[in-house]
Amino acid sequence: MLDFHTNELKYRLYYIFLSYLLNVLLIWYFHVELIGYLMPVNLMFTSITEAFYVSLELSIVLGFIFTIPFFYCQLYEFIVPGLYEYEADNWLGYKSVLVIFGLLLIIFSQIFWGILYFFMQFESEYVSLALTLSHFMKFINETLLLVILLFTIPLLINYFRTWFIKNRKWNYFLLIIVLAFITPPDVLSLIISFLFLFILIELMVFFTGLNSSKINNV
Repeated sequence: MLDFHTNELKYRLYYIFLSYLLNVLLIWYFHVELIGYLMPVNLMFTSITEAFYVSLELSIVLGFIFTIPFFYCQLYEFIVPGLYEYEADNWLGYKSVLVIFGLLLIIFSQIFWGILYFFMQFESEYVSLALTLSHFMKFINETLLLVILLFTIPLLINYFRTWFIKNRKWNYFLLIIVLAFITPPDVLSLIISFLFLFILIELMVFFTGLNSSKINNV
């Protein structure tokens, strides 16, 4: 029985790796068009290898992002069949994961374009933007981290609600420190991100509390 589960895990990890590799190769093939879509201004590179490494990093990062739904589906198929029904109910289904992933992409694009145009409006006839490929990739990574954080923290709260409530003050303090590192370097972005997460987390704590009460009453 143990050998069966071990082999199943190996095959699922192999499928995940193959999916990730295909995503990386696909994004690499279209990396020029993708950079042109994300950044509607000419980008510069200051070293011979910079364009290559930034294109490779973009493919690796976005390949990982687009592999997340498939990774979750493989994890779901491996773990959930061995759980009790009430334990399996805590796991999100395929449709919910796809909806959340779609929302993640939409919010990423809105935050990305919103931050980009906000800072580009300070360009004038006396001040011009000289953006390199490295700066562009750093901006994408910071935005992706912010969006992923906006979605993963409320989901984690759903599974660790009791622990979070006991340490709520310190958890929010830690959240502010993390946001200070990954949000754009201005106070407004930090405040908006924290308020959004604060509301989302508190709503998650409230509704999971209602759900727990219903289960206990049943």
